[in-house]
Amino acid sequence: MYTYRLTQLVLHFGKSDTNGSEHSVDGNSFAAEIQFIAYNSDLYKSMADAIQVPYGIAIIAVFVEVGEEDNEAFRILVEHAKQVPWQGQKSTVQKLPVWSLLPDTNYYLTYEGSLTQPACHETVTWVLFNKPVYVDKQQLNTLRQLRKRLYGEETVTQLAGNHRPTMPLNNRAVRTNINYPTTYKESECVQKEDKAAARHAVQKKERVKKNGRSERWDYV
Repeated sequence: MYTYRLTQLVLHFGKSDTNGSEHSVDGNSFAAEIQFIAYNSDLYKSMADAIQVPYGIAIIAVFVEVGEEDNEAFRILVEHAKQVPWQGQKSTVQKLPVWSLLPDTNYYLTYEGSLTQPACHETVTWVLFNKPVYVDKQQLNTLRQLRKRLYGEETVTQLAGNHRPTMPLNNRAVRTNINYPTTYKESECVQKEDKAAARHAVQKKERVKKNGRSERWDYV
């Protein structure tokens, strides 16, 4: 078992509540996706070293949906994002309750993929939770109003829509710790139902799709 050091938190979001995540479920996207990016600190000295080799990077991806309650950590991120309208500017976050950006679940899917930004290194172990976190709609709307521009230039670009499109899985293996339930009515039917369950599991995996250099996956 390796230790990974968290170095980045990336937020992808769209212009609507149904289009903003880099992964999707059965073709359906989410309002946003939070990505916790870490590198293998047991084997490599930095992100720059780890990004060049397989299994060097791990990314935990969390879907974001609109809910009724204010999310404290997400609100802090939005407030700091408002303070950096120019590309290259920085805003220091003193305290961030990261736990509120993680869903209440122990179940996930994982696959070996790539970064979703250039140069899309194929060195990432992706981990995707089977449940989203919820944020207040106003928090998302505030984020969608943000614009960016290069210092000294007049061109203004909307931040919303900073996610990549999904792409095929390309025969990659997707693993999960989710147990598929199987029931048996009679002992003589065990073999038949085992085969049916196996077909069901295969059908689930066949619906898994890859995102723009990452993968889509399926709720179970």
